[in-house]
Amino acid sequence: MKITVIADTHAQHFDQIPKDIIKSLDNSDAIIHLGDFDSMEILREFQQYDNFFAVNGNHDKGELKTAIPETDIVEVKGKKIGIVHGHGCVLPLGFQYGLLQRFNGNKVDAILFGHTHIAVSKTIDDILFFNPGSTAGRFPAEQKSYGILEIDSEIRSYVIPLKTTYKSTFINQAYAIAQEFSPRELYYRVTTLY
Repeated sequence: MKITVIADTHAQHFDQIPKDIIKSLDNSDAIIHLGDFDSMEILREFQQYDNFFAVNGNHDKGELKTAIPETDIVEVKGKKIGIVHGHGCVLPLGFQYGLLQRFNGNKVDAILFGHTHIAVSKTIDDILFFNPGSTAGRFPAEQKSYGILEIDSEIRSYVIPLKTTYKSTFINQAYAIAQEFSPRELYYRVTTLY
């Protein structure tokens, strides 16, 4: 099963969504949006697709905030996929811990999140932590991107970069990566995020 995963569209109109992402949506078995739509128009357009799942983000106010949940667990081919935007997860014990706590002890095989605009695909303790980056490419994103999950007996994740002229500086990237996981986690696990 192929799932297109997007986050942080930060758009007012559907025609602001990059055409490569629209093509992926049209060729997917399901779509997951991880919040920060920024307009009801965008949400309504996405809801036209079959098998659409979404959570709200910190930029989704008013009607948007009440139209979709803050967290959800989607089951696909026996795999439990936790979806959350990710705002409010950093303190006090770090991002990974905060994300896990959002699912109230429910076992999940993957946690999909947005908010940071930085693409990450990392497995920790048999849980995939996957952030597709931002379709808007806003700070501190290095570039516009989205994600693909392929699910059968296992979960495979891919970050798909889009062409853009915007490039973040190394300092901005280092700061954003440091925000992804707690210093304790980085100290005890010598693994790369990319």
